[in-house]
Amino acid sequence: MKILVGEHRDERIEALPPELLERVRARGSWDDYMKIHGGPLASEAKRREAEVLAELGLLDEALRRGRAIVASYPPRLIGHSSGKGGYLNPAAYLAAKTGYPLISFDAHFPWGTWELHLKLGFPLLAIYSGAEGPHPGRLAKRSDRIVAVPLPPGASDQSLEAAISLAEGLGPVVLEVGLDFYYREPSGHFFATDRTYYRLGALVGRGGLAVLDCVSKASAEAAAALLAGAEGGPEPPDRPFEETRAVQSEAAAAIKKAKERARRIFKV
Repeated sequence: MKILVGEHRDERIEALPPELLERVRARGSWDDYMKIHGGPLASEAKRREAEVLAELGLLDEALRRGRAIVASYPPRLIGHSSGKGGYLNPAAYLAAKTGYPLISFDAHFPWGTWELHLKLGFPLLAIYSGAEGPHPGRLAKRSDRIVAVPLPPGASDQSLEAAISLAEGLGPVVLEVGLDFYYREPSGHFFATDRTYYRLGALVGRGGLAVLDCVSKASAEAAAALLAGAEGGPEPPDRPFEETRAVQSEAAAAIKKAKERARRIFKV
């Protein structure tokens, strides 16, 4: 398995080692786009037809393979933050086409994916930074199909992997993977190591799909660990960062509440 990428050359994708990549040349359908993602800016999206249809073709190839990791070409308004008024949200497109639950693992709350969750109804598990994202109660008032896990800054593998474990038993899922939880990201305030991303990759290995976002040279090793997990390769060495008691306590409380809600929503 390799990470599927489109034809466009973008610095965020070029940050990944070329041996991990497979270029896909394909075109998608406006009919599928309009059924799932058509919104107020659909006419504007058609002015960027080459970009949008190339991205749809890449996603359709991932669907055809049934188990895949995609590094999305993220021009403005194409990416995990693209909502009902954006051009294209790759993870939401895959979730709507498959009916799989969508797992968002990103330090930033996925507002665009949230908007499409409200529109399309796919189950959503969002793991994000509680310092920047919304309170779970606020989200629960608008949707009975979301499980929110706001984690405190300073969380590392211990808490992040516990949050990921909420996806166990769900069957195939769509993953929206932000690499800003990775400890080497200079602008981040979390400490996920390769082990956390390997654990996410194992979800793909069971028949899931993943969309990478926020790729950089600093997080290239995390992307490689994600791929290794999907392939069932050797586990990375255990080198977790120690969490403070305050971080452990806050994270454990958030995960406990999320687990109770997940039992009701996901029936696991």
